[in-house]
Amino acid sequence: MRTFYKYILFIIFTIFLSLLHSKKMVAQPTDAKVKSILIYNFTKNIIWENDENIDKFLIGIYGDDDEIKKELKIIEKIKKTKSAPIEIINFNNINDITKTHVLFVTSDKGLEVERIFKKISKNNTLLITDRCDIKNYVMLNFIYNEAEKKIKFEINKPNIMNEGLTILPSLILLGGTELDVADLFKDTEKSLDDEKEKVKIQQDILNAQSAQLEKQKSDIEKQNIEIANQQKEIEQQRTDIERQKQEYNKLLEDISVQQKLLDQKTAILDNQVKQIIQQDERMQIQEKNIKIQDSIVLARNKLMEKQTKEIAEHQEKIKKQKITLSTQSSKIETQKGIIYLSIGFICVFLIMMFLIYRGFRAKKKINAVLEQKNIAINRQNEEIKIQSDKLNKTNILLEEEKRLVEKTLTDLQAAQTQLVNSEKMASLGQLTAGVAHEINNPVNYILGGITSLDADFKDMIEIITEYDKITTENVTDKLAEIGTLKKKLQYNELIGEIGKLTGSIKKGALQSAGIVKGLRIFSRLDEDVLKFTDVHENIDSTLVMLHNKYKNYVEIIKDYGDIPQIECFPGKLNQVYMNILNNAIQAIKGKGKIFILTRSIDENGIKEVLIKIRDTGIGIPENIKNKIFDPFFTTKDVGEGTGLGLSISLGIIKNHHGKIEVESKQGEGTEFTIRLPIRRNKQNK
Repeated sequence: MRTFYKYILFIIFTIFLSLLHSKKMVAQPTDAKVKSILIYNFTKNIIWENDENIDKFLIGIYGDDDEIKKELKIIEKIKKTKSAPIEIINFNNINDITKTHVLFVTSDKGLEVERIFKKISKNNTLLITDRCDIKNYVMLNFIYNEAEKKIKFEINKPNIMNEGLTILPSLILLGGTELDVADLFKDTEKSLDDEKEKVKIQQDILNAQSAQLEKQKSDIEKQNIEIANQQKEIEQQRTDIERQKQEYNKLLEDISVQQKLLDQKTAILDNQVKQIIQQDERMQIQEKNIKIQDSIVLARNKLMEKQTKEIAEHQEKIKKQKITLSTQSSKIETQKGIIYLSIGFICVFLIMMFLIYRGFRAKKKINAVLEQKNIAINRQNEEIKIQSDKLNKTNILLEEEKRLVEKTLTDLQAAQTQLVNSEKMASLGQLTAGVAHEINNPVNYILGGITSLDADFKDMIEIITEYDKITTENVTDKLAEIGTLKKKLQYNELIGEIGKLTGSIKKGALQSAGIVKGLRIFSRLDEDVLKFTDVHENIDSTLVMLHNKYKNYVEIIKDYGDIPQIECFPGKLNQVYMNILNNAIQAIKGKGKIFILTRSIDENGIKEVLIKIRDTGIGIPENIKNKIFDPFFTTKDVGEGTGLGLSISLGIIKNHHGKIEVESKQGEGTEFTIRLPIRRNKQNK
């Protein structure tokens, strides 16, 4: 019965529209009005799940068609559907779309239909589109019939039924046509073929990645083999360490020999101090000479620039004179041709004798002119020769000046090299007193221990001698005497004191050996030999050399990473560590800390070692931060520094194809960052 009433209403509505059109009772309706009426009629000819329980019928609009929004708002006010009021909802973004009974997508959003179709899938929502070309994802789609000049619509029944909606037969009568499912199937099949092709491409990519993974697995297995070999090497090194420990224990037995060697080294260090003081005086004289030579070089450079400018001016004049000569020569040749032509012309029109007479006189005049011009040319040639002689003399003078400048530059480079060596000797000289003091402490341990041990040993000899005097007849009496002697000499305390003394001597010997080892590592002079060196060992040896300067107020905090040995000139790098650490210690006023961090890094295929040295000192003012690497620049008092330390350090790092950077805030401290390639001759070139 309900369906019957719908048919009646539809027929009445159709007749009403026909009357309006035939009698022209009203103006032709707009496209927006027709679409809005059709959307309303769609709701009458589609059955939703729980159709009879709808309290409010929701129609959503996604797009920018303001006219159809206006028409649907009018229907919202005057119409009902499914006996329920209509509510129009506008969506501005695809993510804002919520569940509605009908969703109308305007023509400007046609490209988003596939995403919208998937978003509302299984929501029991009727999707209405406007002139959408993606037929696979439409349910009801408005089209414009050019022949009839009417708006019609397409029906995709499978999509509507998949949403749980039921289509009434009367829907076709509204002017709809069903989409050809076969064509849609072909389009879908083509899309599937495209997707299969994409999947095939992805499969090829996955196969390539699998091959790459297999290669990586092979590389990992090779690395595991290398690790196993390295572990064997480590075991071998452990064996070597045990052997070295045994050798070291043997060295402890030669304390008296080491004492003599230490005395000799102390005397050598004293001599080095005197030599360094003398070299410091010579270096100051050389600095004055270099400044004088710099001023001479500057004056000679100015003179060379002036002479070069004069030569250029002379060359320009000569060039102009040559052009003038060339022009005059061409004019002379032209004049000769004109004269000969004139003589021939006169021979034709004048009498022979008159022609000869006139030709003779003309020739005489021309010869006089040519003679004058030849004289002028000869004069100019003489001037050019004079200028050429002057130019040759000037070139000779310039060559002499160039030779003098090159000799001066060679002298300056030699002086610079001597300054670098003097700076290194000065650094060693500043450390000599501290090292001597550091050596003196363990030596005092050994001397004091040996003196006390000698006295205790004499007491032990006295007791042992009494034991040797024991015979079978006097054993009881001697044992009593020995017991009395033990109490007198405090035998039990004597045994304990000997143990403490040997420990003290051992401690002094170990400290002496450590200082000697650090001094040996730090002071090796192998600048011309590249070798693989342990960075940590070099830094530790430098800290041993500086220990006397910081031991009472600066805490050294080490964060050593697992880094490989690097190919370098160890002696030169020791000088860099010395300069930076010494500056850090001097920058700390009172108590403070120095942090040393090392890491192994690999950036862009370049393997490097990273070294960071940070202090908690006074920092570097911003206005002089860019000058700290300049030669002879220093903020220290006279006599405390030459200003060459960081300049030399920068040159050493660049020679190793590395980098050095500094960050500092005044009052917070300074951090130096050093990057060094693991292999000097293959990286960072």
